Amino acid sequence: MNRTEPIPEDVTTHDYVATTDDGAQITTRWYGKNDTTPCSAVLFFHGGGTTHLAPPRPTH
Repeated sequence: MNRTEPIPEDVTTHDYVATTDDGAQITTRWYGKNDTTPCSAVLFFHGGGTTHLAPPRPTH
């Protein structure tokens, strides 16, 4: 994974790979502050795709 921002010296990272049902692999990264107890996480998934909306078709 590319890092776009510098990571502070008191933060460590661990990369993990999740495999989807169709075999694709998604790399994830866990950020943790040094010398702290791990806790819960919130995951946000963004599809990243583009949705094309067309105007409704006439029904007559």
